[in-house]
Amino acid sequence: MKLVIIVDPITSKIITSLALTDRLREEGHDVSFLVPPGQMDSEALARLGLTVNVADLRIDPPGRQLPADETVLQFQQQLEAEAADLYLLDIEAHEYVLAALGAGLPVGLLNLFFNLWKLPGVPPVHQDVVPGRGWRGSKLGIEYGWLGYRALRSRNIAGSLARRNDRRYLLRTFAEAQGLDSGQTLAELHGLIPFQYRNLQTLTLNLEELELPGAIHPLNHYVGPMPNLSATGMDRAAGDDVMADIDQLRADHPDRRLIYAAFGAYYGGNDLGFWKRAIDAIGRRADWVGVFGLGGRIDPADLGPVPDNVRLYRWAPQLQVLEQADCAVIHAGMTSVYECLHHRVPMVVFPLGDSFDQFGTAARVEYHRLGIVGDRNTATVADVQESIDTVLDDPELATRIERFRKAMDRHRAERTVTAAVQSMIG
Repeated sequence: MKLVIIVDPITSKIITSLALTDRLREEGHDVSFLVPPGQMDSEALARLGLTVNVADLRIDPPGRQLPADETVLQFQQQLEAEAADLYLLDIEAHEYVLAALGAGLPVGLLNLFFNLWKLPGVPPVHQDVVPGRGWRGSKLGIEYGWLGYRALRSRNIAGSLARRNDRRYLLRTFAEAQGLDSGQTLAELHGLIPFQYRNLQTLTLNLEELELPGAIHPLNHYVGPMPNLSATGMDRAAGDDVMADIDQLRADHPDRRLIYAAFGAYYGGNDLGFWKRAIDAIGRRADWVGVFGLGGRIDPADLGPVPDNVRLYRWAPQLQVLEQADCAVIHAGMTSVYECLHHRVPMVVFPLGDSFDQFGTAARVEYHRLGIVGDRNTATVADVQESIDTVLDDPELATRIERFRKAMDRHRAERTVTAAVQSMIG
């Protein structure tokens, strides 16, 4: 099959989609990978240990205006020249999806999130609700959560119609300009903001086994995660230096368990207090050593002096550290969760407060008992220690994690990506 993949220029999406591209090429398909202008260029990708020809394309205009007709036409012609059997576009790259649909091209969506559709008994993906647990996890509580969410969305839609200059309004206007019936094409009261697509089949880069009960929508083809196991997120020489330092730390304390901690590279809030509590929690334990990857967003000096059994690194080669870790204390980033499953590492999960999907991902970790979920705003030093102890001492946790690791391997062995794409082409 001839395929074209287009994703938003966001690091995690590009890394995952490149792994998908590699998988499809391994299975014999001709794949073009296109990246709109943004934070990731060829040099940045090369620093991640990845090589790809990045083709710049742009139809999204700066500011609040519609794309110019000539740029849209140029984009459509560029895609038509690819003569692909299927164009797989990021579910959030709306200008590109709508322009491709307007050109009458065969379009499928790429989705890195869990279920986004409102389904009975399934909470919104942005909520930390575990079905069957407490009032919020009851069927009535879940419906109440959706009611509040949809009321907020309805108010936002009304404001958009009044202002007539926000992204939602411009995208709907753009859809109409492409000859699309927005009412038949777009769905606004489900999980994704500002909307999602009613009839487009979707390649979902997640494990169906990790979903919540009842969360499988017929448009979603689950093909398993695509952790890019060659990416380090940092310069390789620097990564080697970090690992040499970690090896020395472990040699100095051979009988201690390695606790890895990392809480994302893109959070914009001030969470220094939580970092300090986590460092203190690990540092106080004579049976642990701690390795903290700061994601390039925190200066180690801001965290003050640390115990002798703790190391702080501006950047840590996460995949290499997880190969040695006994436990990972992480945010609920989907990439990190799947990397932990790949390396069979139990998790203590603290979702970031301003994320779209991390609370839903954490709910799935908790529902399937793959780790402990905590609240970074209220967790004390003792809470962090107790959570780590719980996952380290759970005799059945390794068995549960192994089940999901085998599911990841099964998707590759059974070539479920190829089967899903063939189904989407029809």
